[in-house]
Amino acid sequence: MIAVRHNGRIALAADSLWASGWDAARHVRPKIERRGDTLVTVGPSCGHSHALQREVFRFIDECDGGWPERWPEYCLSREDTHPLRRMAADDDKSAPIIVVWQGRMFKLWCDGGLSDRADPVIAIGCGAGFATGAAHAFLRTHKSARAVALKAAEVACELSIGCGPPIICESVNAA
Repeated sequence: MIAVRHNGRIALAADSLWASGWDAARHVRPKIERRGDTLVTVGPSCGHSHALQREVFRFIDECDGGWPERWPEYCLSREDTHPLRRMAADDDKSAPIIVVWQGRMFKLWCDGGLSDRADPVIAIGCGAGFATGAAHAFLRTHKSARAVALKAAEVACELSIGCGPPIICESVNAA
């Protein structure tokens, strides 16, 4: 999954293959969930992806705008059976979350970590390194964030055994 900010837009693209260890399966649901101008995708998370997406949306809605500052405390205050706590307890750092909200890109972790960098590219998952490198190269040759994100995801699908088409892409205005 890759988020790209370019020419006033943010595009979030994702492949359709879920891989964990040696097991791989095509998702029946897209990896990106959209509610209005908020986009959420979750890295490989041992089957918890959709539960984590729902939880992130619920939290954002509950906070009425101040969620980035409250994310660390929120994650640490959950009961042990909560998906966020299980992911943090398993030390599953391979399951970060990308949130596109109010024209900004965030990378979150279940242990409360949050990154809100000015970087034009954030990628997670098996093909993140390939997608990131490709996106930085395509930023020079493509005019739209959508085109960059799609091409970068295609490169990840070609080069990473843990990625596979079809690719979906959603975009919103950047801040």
